[in-house]
Amino acid sequence: MSGGSPLPEIVDLHVAYGRLEVAHGISLTVEPGAFSVLLGRNGAGKTTTLRAVSGLIRKRAGVVRLGGADITLASPAAILRDGLVQVLDGHRVFASLTVDDNLQAASSAAVGHAMPRRSIQFTNRSPNWPNGGGSPPRA
Repeated sequence: MSGGSPLPEIVDLHVAYGRLEVAHGISLTVEPGAFSVLLGRNGAGKTTTLRAVSGLIRKRAGVVRLGGADITLASPAAILRDGLVQVLDGHRVFASLTVDDNLQAASSAAVGHAMPRRSIQFTNRSPNWPNGGGSPPRA
């Protein structure tokens, strides 16, 4: 992986289950110091997109980069070692831990050792966060 933060970049991602394409040309870049959101109705392909980015399901087309390195064909284990960890919609997380702590726990469990410590920076604090707004949300 090249230098810099391991920020994902998705370019024209297409994913299908058999002949049914469920992700149609998804492009997303997570900028340093920011977070991005993948929104859509139920069945729109959000989870499928994240599974494809993580290497859990095969991509039909497109490119996925992490920190500038092409991880499109990388194994899920290699992607995890490079620092891309997911905590999906509140399932199987520790509610008393921060998002960053949950990501560290997932990394440690998956590869047998914690990923290098990286701080998640929340730059747009919202008073609408469920914990009252002054601090980053808990998982």
